[in-house]
Amino acid sequence: MDNLKKTRVIVTLIITSIMALMLLVLLSVFLSQKVLVVGDRSPFQTIQEAVTAADPGDIIFVTPTLSPYEENVTIGANKDRLKLIGIGNPIIDGSTLAEGLNGITVTDSSHVKIKGFIVRDFKDDGTLTNGGIVINPNSTHNLVSGNNVINIGAEGISFNSSSNNIAILNNISRNGDDGILLDTSTDNFLIANRSNENVDEGISVDFASNNNFILGNQNIRNRDNSIFVVGSNNNTLLLNIAAKSQSDDGIQLSGSSENVLLLNKVVNNEEDGIRLFSESDENIIVGNYIVNNGLEDEEPSGHGVFLGSQTNSNIILGNIVKKNRDDAIFIDTEGNNHHIVGNIVKENNGDGILLDGEVGMESNNNTINRNVIVENEGDGIEVNTFSFSNILEGNKVSKNVENGILLDEEANNNRVKGNFIFKNQLNGIFLETQSFENDILFNISFFNDLFDIQDDGFDNEFNGNICGISDPNFICTN
Repeated sequence: MDNLKKTRVIVTLIITSIMALMLLVLLSVFLSQKVLVVGDRSPFQTIQEAVTAADPGDIIFVTPTLSPYEENVTIGANKDRLKLIGIGNPIIDGSTLAEGLNGITVTDSSHVKIKGFIVRDFKDDGTLTNGGIVINPNSTHNLVSGNNVINIGAEGISFNSSSNNIAILNNISRNGDDGILLDTSTDNFLIANRSNENVDEGISVDFASNNNFILGNQNIRNRDNSIFVVGSNNNTLLLNIAAKSQSDDGIQLSGSSENVLLLNKVVNNEEDGIRLFSESDENIIVGNYIVNNGLEDEEPSGHGVFLGSQTNSNIILGNIVKKNRDDAIFIDTEGNNHHIVGNIVKENNGDGILLDGEVGMESNNNTINRNVIVENEGDGIEVNTFSFSNILEGNKVSKNVENGILLDEEANNNRVKGNFIFKNQLNGIFLETQSFENDILFNISFFNDLFDIQDDGFDNEFNGNICGISDPNFICTN
């Protein structure tokens, strides 16, 4: 028993010593920080004076007593861990300053915190290179939080060749270029920002800006794309709102691969909901709500999902694609190896799913599987001319205004298997003239207004189909 008591006493002493040591370390860190105050009756009348006087790790509180602060603030070298904190939302105003200046610039220092400011009215000099809050190269692990960035000549918040930063809970609006720009910047987090009514993109992820995490941001009424990813890979876009783009798409990827678009709300954009341009490959688009894209007062435009020419191996899985002005999901010429799986495709003004091709620009080896495709104004699924070796399997296709499934002229060597096709206003399955060597297998097709299955092509294989009326009549084997 005595030994047990001694052991307990020793353990208690060790734990107490460790806690005391940790407290001393924290206290020494705290005591080594200076607190500098900017404002009326304070030692510093301008923010820049306080920044210049600060050492690494110091805290600068900026009060609203002298707001607006008509200055541009530069946090240069040897200011690591500096905390610049606005109390009561002080204003940094550039309206009386020269053109081309930034509101707040961080260069050659890291772990800097910028919180609680209104940064406004910094004018562009015609080059579209200034910004409200700018994080420059050789500056990493910074936190930009709770700021309002308004009416800047170019970018609202920009990260330039910078990594491991966090921008969270900022409001960025009415700026002359992008709301938030990541330019050749990696491993950053953009979380719960509001980027609205900017002249260009809401969020732009540019040129080798890889491995960024873009979560829960609101992007509404921006003039160009709500979110734009160009030449950048392995980014995650999760739970964002991309809405009411005034002239372009909700989310657009150009030359960008291996990105994940998950659970975003993409609605009411001028053109397409989600668009992938050429060489955007192996992206995963899952569980997004893609509704009502394309304006009603223009010629039909506005696909739900547009996979552009020369895109390959993208996965479109489990999305709701509804009430878009044109086709719900459109695969353009030379679109190969895409997987369109488990989507709900409903009430779109064009086809449900359109697979396009042209001479020398064939679309091959795509899989369209287990989608629910109902009440669209065109065909449920259309496989267009010069589309080869595609698989349409296990889809439910009903109540579309045209055909349930259409294989167009010279759509060859495709497999249509195990689909349920009901109550379409033309044919259930229609193979047009010059479509040949397609396999039509084990489909169930009933109650379509013309034929349940009609074959105007040649050398097509039919086996195990259960249907009501067919042309020729031997197609139905029930």
